[in-house]
Amino acid sequence: MVRKRLSYAKKFKFDVWNLRLLTQVFAFNRRESLFKFLQKSYKYFFFYFFRLFKQKKLRRRFFKRPFVYRIDLMRPRFVRKRLKWRFVTLRLVKFYYSLLSYKQFRRIARLAKKRDGLYENNYVLALEGRLVNFLYRTSLVENIFKSFFYVKSAFVTVNWKVITFSNQKCELFDIVSFLPLVLYDLILYYFYRLNSRLILHPPLRFFYISFIFFFCFIFRQPFKVDIPNRNVIDLYRLAGFTILY
Repeated sequence: MVRKRLSYAKKFKFDVWNLRLLTQVFAFNRRESLFKFLQKSYKYFFFYFFRLFKQKKLRRRFFKRPFVYRIDLMRPRFVRKRLKWRFVTLRLVKFYYSLLSYKQFRRIARLAKKRDGLYENNYVLALEGRLVNFLYRTSLVENIFKSFFYVKSAFVTVNWKVITFSNQKCELFDIVSFLPLVLYDLILYYFYRLNSRLILHPPLRFFYISFIFFFCFIFRQPFKVDIPNRNVIDLYRLAGFTILY
């Protein structure tokens, strides 16, 4: 009786899915080969999933936030944040006109909408016709901060009146010139930049510049096509309008 029980126990010792018992009941064909295959593959499945479990446990333990008294060398996670193009275009225009805030952009757009004529002409003229930006676009001054310095130092005249307000609007045929105190140095430095090829962009199409007497004015209404880098910046989104060009 004991021998029969031991043989029965040996017979079903590794029968994990109880297949041998089923094959004896239903009498499947080739039941021995099926059982041997499953009996051999069981340990491979077991060790595979056990290894996955150990790796997951080790990873969780490694990236766990350490206590204060532990000194570990943590691996930094470098994640490159991708910015949306609609987010970038607003910042590009803000940096393009660096001395204006978002509130001033909206105010200029409201004033341009109330004026007679095309909104585009009034809006671009209000942006490009500011005294600081006007001097920089003529390429007589190397950067916008230098033009801001000339205006604040009372070296610039509009219609032969000294102006110290940087956002002074220049209308059509308003003559912008410099005081004789800085004119000689400005002329020398301008031709030095020409000779060294340090001028970044030519003057805009709607400007008239006299390189003999060093004065300039706007002779026609500007359009968005006249602005450099017009395909990159979106002027109208700052004003609250989404116009596709």
